[in-house]
Order: sequence, then structure tokens, then C-alpha cells
Amino acid sequence: MNTLQTKIWRAIACQILVAFALLGCADRNYLREADQQAMEVIAERAGDPRWNLESYTVAVDDRSRFYDGSESTDVARPTDDVHSNLYMHRVNGYDGWEYWDEDGVTG
Repeated sequence: MNTLQTKIWRAIACQILVAFALLGCADRNYLREADQQAMEVIAERAGDPRWNLESYTVAVDDRSRFYDGSESTDVARPTDDVHSNLYMHRVNGYDGWEYWDEDGVTG
């Protein structure tokens, strides 16, 4: 009976560890951490009275050319020119990487 309980607890612990590992690897987490680090750097330097920053953010202004209104961090690869695309699929007579188009292509 004791070994059965031990096996059950080990299985539960493994499932919890896998769940935490999968949750911790999301792109959103990396973006959130990067934003937090950027805000900390700005706050560290914003204390100087010579340049008073009353309201600041690391979010991209929607008027900027860098603004991307999509909520997704899963971005498709931009299209290649014709010759580059052929080369990436067949390099010097050898097949290219089989997952080259896995993330999709824009355009």
C-alpha cells in the first residue's frame, strides 16, 4: 500500500512539474519580464530632476511605425524573394530544413 501511495504522489509531482515548465516557457512571460526590466531601468534613471518623466511606459504608441495591434506573439515569417525561397528549400542539391514553413508565411 505504501508503494502505491508513493507512486501516486510521484506521478502527481511529475505532472505538476511539467505543468509549471510549460507555463513558464510562454512567449508572453518573456515579454512581460522584458517590459518589467525596461521599466526598472527607466525608473532607476528617472529620479534625476534634470529630466522629469511624469508619465512613461514601455508600450509602443499606436501612432508609431513599430506598433503592432495584434495580441499574438506567434508571428509568421515574411516572404522571401523567389531565389532565396528556392535556396532555403533546396540547398546545393540537398533538401532544406523540413520545418522551414511550419510557422507560416505572411503575404
